[in-house]
Amino acid sequence: MSRMSERLRAERIGVPRQPLREIYFLILKMSWPRFLALVAFSFCALNAFFATLYWLGGDTITNAEPGSFFDAFAFSNQTLATIGYGKLLPQGTYANVVVLVESVVGVNFAALVTGLTFAKFSRPTTHIVFTDKVVVVPFEGVPTLMFRMGNGRDTNIMDAEVKVVTLRKQVSREGLVMSRFIDLPLERSTSSFFMLTWTVMHKLDKASPFYGFSVEDFRQRGVELFISLVGFDETYAQTVHANWRYTPGDIHFAKKFVDVIETLPDGVRRIHFNRFHEIEI
Repeated sequence: MSRMSERLRAERIGVPRQPLREIYFLILKMSWPRFLALVAFSFCALNAFFATLYWLGGDTITNAEPGSFFDAFAFSNQTLATIGYGKLLPQGTYANVVVLVESVVGVNFAALVTGLTFAKFSRPTTHIVFTDKVVVVPFEGVPTLMFRMGNGRDTNIMDAEVKVVTLRKQVSREGLVMSRFIDLPLERSTSSFFMLTWTVMHKLDKASPFYGFSVEDFRQRGVELFISLVGFDETYAQTVHANWRYTPGDIHFAKKFVDVIETLPDGVRRIHFNRFHEIEI
């Protein structure tokens, strides 16, 4: 899960574009329903294009109804998918040239879709749930900023490490204004086994860039928190990651998260994700 796509939107000018790489990147990031819809649309569009060529060529398909676009489309589908049932056949030089081109396109289209599908399947994914709020409550006598993460899958993420950064403008002694990412020190930034939930805490002490902040300070200064989680998924046997972002409106004072872990009589721990985002005063 990620909410980072909404962050730091910027228009990039002067960067050399590589259209094929950009398309490949977009397809890999695309959701499965959109990807399947794109494949279906592309397949139908290719069939319609070649069917139009057959239809414009006149009497180019044996056993087809004269002037029937449907028969031309059916023949195009059989050619593109390399099915070839045998009733509809190309007739004449024009039709055979179009069939040659379409068969090459069909083979390459199938190979391309297969490769993209495999690439999407092979990408390791996580199901990390982040609370939609950040709370600031006293912890050991110090105001502490907290948010919670939960592992939504029945798998173990080993050697997990979380980092929290904020973006602030700073002015140097020379008067140079710079936007800098500042790492926030955490009470615990690593976990050998991340299987259930994890409450990430940052104390608002003198070492914190938010020392003395009130809820109004967070909102007036537009404080944003950027979260990065990296770990090794024992199921995929690969490194996985998850990102999240909190805006000033997500920060709440004097409230705490409700407990979502219940221990059953047989020792099994139950996580109530339906209450994962709830807070109480």
